[in-house]
Amino acid sequence: MAVLGHLETGLPNRNALIDASNGTHLSHLANPPWHHVPGVNNFRELIDYPLAVDAQPTLSCATPRSFRQGIVYRSAEPSKITAEGVKKLRDELGIRKVFDLRSERELKKLEAHKMGKIEIEGVQREFVPVFGEEGYAPDILSQRYADYCSGDLSRAYRSILLSAGPAYTHILRHLLENPSSPILLHCTAGKDRTGVFCALLLLLAGVDNDTITLEYSLTTIGLDNIRETILGYLQVTKPNQHQGCHEEIGRTGAENMMSSKRECMKRTLELLEDEFGGVRGYLKSICGFNDDEVDRLRDNLVSDKAGVDTALIEQMLHLKH
Repeated sequence: MAVLGHLETGLPNRNALIDASNGTHLSHLANPPWHHVPGVNNFRELIDYPLAVDAQPTLSCATPRSFRQGIVYRSAEPSKITAEGVKKLRDELGIRKVFDLRSERELKKLEAHKMGKIEIEGVQREFVPVFGEEGYAPDILSQRYADYCSGDLSRAYRSILLSAGPAYTHILRHLLENPSSPILLHCTAGKDRTGVFCALLLLLAGVDNDTITLEYSLTTIGLDNIRETILGYLQVTKPNQHQGCHEEIGRTGAENMMSSKRECMKRTLELLEDEFGGVRGYLKSICGFNDDEVDRLRDNLVSDKAGVDTALIEQMLHLKH
C-alpha cells in the first residue's frame, strides 16, 4: 500500500503488519490464485484469466486464449519470509527475480523495523521505485494522502501512472526479453503500485475490465488477517507525520486508504483510456515502447489455453463478505 510506506514508523507493534502471516493461515489462501508463502502477506499469481471476447481468435475451431500463468506473482513486502517461504518462492515457483517498487525513503524508515531490503540466495532483487524524491514534496505528498483518504483511489492511481514510467518500463522490458522467467513484484502491502502495474498487464493481454477489477479486489482477502492492525496503525499516525495533512486520519479515512474496491479500479481503467489512450497509448507515451514491442510483449503474456472460471473467484469474495 503506497501510503503505508510514506508514513513515519513509530508504532511499537508495527512488525505485526507482516508477522501475522506466520500465524493462522486462511484456508482459501492455499488455492489459486493464492500461494501460501510463509512470512509474506497477499501473495498471489496472475493466473489464466480468460481474455475478452474481442481478444479471442476469430476462427471458431481455435482454442480460447487466456493470460499466461506461472509468470507474474504479486505480494506485500517479503522481509519476514521464512525458510519455508524461500523454498516455496524460489524452488517451487521458480522465481529468480524480484522487483521492489518502494522508494529509498520508505526503505530507510522500514529498515529500522527490520522491514526493509531482503536478499534471498539465488533470487535477484531489483530496486525500481515508483516515486522519486520529487514525489515527496510536501504539497504533492499532502495531495496524495488526501486522495487516499477520500476513497476515490483513482486520483491517487493517476499519480502512480504519471510517476511510474521508469519503474514500470524496467519490469516490462524484462518481461519482453525474458518471456519464460517468473517474477515477483511488490510494494509495501502489494495493493496500489503493484495493483496498477498488474492491471496494465492484464489489460494489455486482453483480459476484460470486469475480471481486472475482480483481480484487484482480491487484496481485500489477501490483507484480511492484518486488516485491524493496519487500520489501527493508520489511525494513530499524527498529522505532522503526513508532512502536510492537517487532520488526523479517522476510521473512515483509514478504511479508504486500505480499500481495494472494484469501482476504484474501474474508474482507473476509464481514466487510463481517457487520458492516455488506453494501455497501448500509455506504454508508448509514458514507457517509450513502439508498436512492435507492445505487440511482442502482449504475445508473451498470452497463452493458447482456455481460461479459469472467474465465477469461482467471485464466490471466494462473496464468502469473505
